[in-house]
Amino acid sequence: MKKVIYLILVILVSISCDSTEPENEKRADFKLTDSGCIEASFEVSVTNINYPAKFSIYQEDSLYYSNIINTEIDTFIVENLEPKTNYAFYLSFSDDIKSEVVTFTTLDTTSHELTWQNFFIGSGIGNSFLKDVAIINENNIWAVGQISVDEEKYNAVHWNGSEWEPTEIFINNVYYPLNTIFVLDENDILVANLSVIRYKDDKVVYYGSPDNFGRIKSIWANSAEDFYIVGDDGDLRHYNGTEWKKIYTGTDVTLTDMWGDEDGDVIWVCGQEDSKPNVLIKIEDEKANLVFNDFETKNHKSLNYLSGRFYSVWMDNDENLYQLVSHTLFRLGNNFSNPKALWRDLDTKIGILKVRGTDRNDIYTIGTRGIVDHYNGKDWKTYTELAATNIKYYGLSVKNNITVAVGVYRTNGIEDRGIISLTKK
Repeated sequence: MKKVIYLILVILVSISCDSTEPENEKRADFKLTDSGCIEASFEVSVTNINYPAKFSIYQEDSLYYSNIINTEIDTFIVENLEPKTNYAFYLSFSDDIKSEVVTFTTLDTTSHELTWQNFFIGSGIGNSFLKDVAIINENNIWAVGQISVDEEKYNAVHWNGSEWEPTEIFINNVYYPLNTIFVLDENDILVANLSVIRYKDDKVVYYGSPDNFGRIKSIWANSAEDFYIVGDDGDLRHYNGTEWKKIYTGTDVTLTDMWGDEDGDVIWVCGQEDSKPNVLIKIEDEKANLVFNDFETKNHKSLNYLSGRFYSVWMDNDENLYQLVSHTLFRLGNNFSNPKALWRDLDTKIGILKVRGTDRNDIYTIGTRGIVDHYNGKDWKTYTELAATNIKYYGLSVKNNITVAVGVYRTNGIEDRGIISLTKK
């Protein structure tokens, strides 16, 4: 009896040690990493396949895309897809190695059909202009800058659902124009130029400014006790509720724009200046990492690599990074591989001063000569009804179905007006 039990155990052990998979099995794994309206990104990984190796992607039995993998793991972008379409792709190598089927649905495009309404801010002698804007909801919108109304000075205007109200956000009754704004809550905003001011429930709370800081170009806040400001000479500061901390950026270039993710874990900053390089900075854990610092490509106009002057930065809901430059809008993704130029026409001009949107299929850019463009995930539209040589847009905000652009409407140099262009889908 003991011999029988021993024999059974030996058999069981030998079976368990016998691998069901060949030791050198060839394998290809195929994974969707990202998709938009007309393109999708995939990760391809191979096991026991000699590379470089040619592979093909099939939709059912029709060849859709082919390329060559040069490493064990690589990423590829399949373009020319159709919006709002179901796809079922699988990967195949030349020696009949196939992956599992990957199914996905591309995003739908958003509508280009918009009706714009213009508001002109200011009156009488004295120039007015607006530098930034923030949407809270359709009945609560703020724009900041310099406003002259019959010789009275203001530095903000507020939309209450029916009209724009000039507002004084002053420190000790001292006026100065405002450059930038950030919304904390429904009745709580941060505004800045030489100093940071918190305006909560129609009351001013003075935050001041750090030592030896010039004009504040942009703010990004997680709360009233946790926010960043950027400005001239590569200056980046963090406020923790009690004190300011200078954060080393590794550059002396003027920093012009900021955008962070929803949780405030990652914040991107861009900058450029005459005779100095383009810079792109990533902020994490109160530390700045200079991830791009290049002068050589600054005056190039290529659609194949990151080039042109850096003006504005933004992220979509999937935390893909976008860099607006002097000739196009680049989608950099989340790892800087395969930067993609979304504006493909070098013979016409894109709005180059600011980029904002709700997602990758609803992006706006603004700039000089009254240029306002919209990308719907597939193509662009320029709103020619807004275009004028005497208009320059500086600020842009997009939230839900509302888009607002602000700037200056030049007249005679002493009676220039602020302009607000607003649309609702």
